[in-house]
Amino acid sequence: MSRGLLVLACLTSALAPACGSGGPHAAPTGGLILYWSDSPFPSLRSVWPDGSHLRRVYKTRQNAKRPSLSPDRTRIAFDGTPPGLPAMSDFRVQIVRRDGSGRRTLTNPPLWSLDAEWSPNGKLVAFTRMSAHGDGSDASVWVVQPDAGGLRRVADGQSARWSPDGRRLALSDRGGDVVIVNADGSDPVRLTAARALDQPAAWSPDGKEILFTRWPRAAPTRTCT
Repeated sequence: MSRGLLVLACLTSALAPACGSGGPHAAPTGGLILYWSDSPFPSLRSVWPDGSHLRRVYKTRQNAKRPSLSPDRTRIAFDGTPPGLPAMSDFRVQIVRRDGSGRRTLTNPPLWSLDAEWSPNGKLVAFTRMSAHGDGSDASVWVVQPDAGGLRRVADGQSARWSPDGRRLALSDRGGDVVIVNADGSDPVRLTAARALDQPAAWSPDGKEILFTRWPRAAPTRTCT
């Protein structure tokens, strides 16, 4: 470990998920929880912590997964197949307003783009790019300005998570270790080195700890679906 960071592991024996957890994402201030459900087809949903106001936030018969709420709580970034294409045939980063309107696509083929994460100031969205139907061995982390474009590659790896101050990213490198880099990809520091696949989930609010999931190295794939 380095820079005073404490890395907290969540161990599991399940198969590795696709480029970022499919579990819920809480809003920056707590409150609203976003998640995706596979039934009856992959779609974005929201619920309050007490279980009330469960609803679909973006109605589509296309796949829509891994939602992330913008810091101002007005927009949702997610990955999935844009309208007009067969469901599950592509994964592109898209954004939509919380009422389901104003959908826009931020990335294009031939690579798949997944696991969008807003920066704390809402000016950038980090995401993973990799070959379609690949195993993640060529995955890389990119950022894009949600309102101005400007795709920029940051580093090899996937599952990037912003530090609370927006100056660094924790990610899983191609070797399966947790690494932190500056927002421009410089000054990489490896935090784990185990015979496993480590995937960062979140930073603590004070930036001193990183929670990550440790998957058995025997997990057969890291594909994104």
